[in-house]
Amino acid sequence: MVNRMPGATRPVRAHNRFYAALLKDDMSGALGEMTAMTQVMYHAFLLKKSDPKLSGLLARIARDDMRHFELLGETSAALGGNPVYRLGRTQDYWHAGLVKYGRDLPGRLADDITLKEAAVKKYNYHLRRVRDPALRALIREIIADEEEHAKLLGWASVKYSGDGRTEQTEKRRGTPLEIRKRTARPVHKTP
Repeated sequence: MVNRMPGATRPVRAHNRFYAALLKDDMSGALGEMTAMTQVMYHAFLLKKSDPKLSGLLARIARDDMRHFELLGETSAALGGNPVYRLGRTQDYWHAGLVKYGRDLPGRLADDITLKEAAVKKYNYHLRRVRDPALRALIREIIADEEEHAKLLGWASVKYSGDGRTEQTEKRRGTPLEIRKRTARPVHKTP
């Protein structure tokens, strides 16, 4: 989870429309935070009654994605960009057809993992193109969150594969939410 309050945009050195465009793609591109939060939250809705623990985990991941979305949009605007919900550099707007709704739980979790892994790959690519220290720090924090999300979703996927490994791990280490609470980074304030 990004360790700052929403609305606390990091200071950037100057307007940079190239960086703003990268962030807009991370925000509302086909594999961006808008798609991630919508997809994962939909999956959480479906599990609310049948598996409240997994639903809660997915809802927390979706809230992290929403926080990322907000930070990316605010930072894009601070860089002089227009954080409109468009797909990359196209004129097409973001739409719910980008969400992988899935037919069953294992498929939904696999889609969520794929989305998180693609996000990490894209953020790392963007990190190599950015030189602004504040922006690099923000991207690194988001990458750490996305990697954590992929691990937690992987844990859930193993649990629902029925091979028994997860029950042994849960007895030894705790549930994903307990692990997350123990390993959360401390909150720090930005200057």
